[in-house]
Amino acid sequence: MSSVVLETWWLDTTGLPDLLWARLRVFSDETAEVFDLDGGYSRFASLEEARLFLLEDEYERVDLIAEAQFTEPGLARETPQPPMGDDDVELVQRMLVRSPIPRHDPSSAGPTHNESKHRRDGKHCPVCLALLRKNSARTRALRECTVCGAHPQPTKRCRRCSATAGAIWEGRAGAACCTCGLHGSKRDVIVES
Repeated sequence: MSSVVLETWWLDTTGLPDLLWARLRVFSDETAEVFDLDGGYSRFASLEEARLFLLEDEYERVDLIAEAQFTEPGLARETPQPPMGDDDVELVQRMLVRSPIPRHDPSSAGPTHNESKHRRDGKHCPVCLALLRKNSARTRALRECTVCGAHPQPTKRCRRCSATAGAIWEGRAGAACCTCGLHGSKRDVIVES
């Protein structure tokens, strides 16, 4: 059995200020393994393959992320320390750390550049801005929000940009267009057929 020769910790930068951890281990036989916050293991023939896998999912090594990314107004946070546990079962329960500062409620203020960007990036729910969960292989975001229940509506059209083909997401909290970023009540976003 190969022994661990290197262990590094990675954070999903799209989830900041929440901490979404992944662990990368390299073994003496030069194979590598990624352990993610869903408790899944992905094995690779080399360190480089594992690194590319994490970078594709927008993870960065925690020691290479600028400390400024961990600082929020009203919260001085230093570079976070990786989670610890007696085994991987205990560890996975500590690999998602929510920020103590409540998220901004987009319905309480006008849109900002960052909100519009998140509504269009394919990684966040365009309706409630929650981070979309990834599939079991962690290669792409699911097309349904587990927070508000929103999902693409292939036949509906955006009131602002006329986009169709799944650009409109609709859920309990309202609707949004992931092409132009328009969001609000269903009546304000969706053109009546």
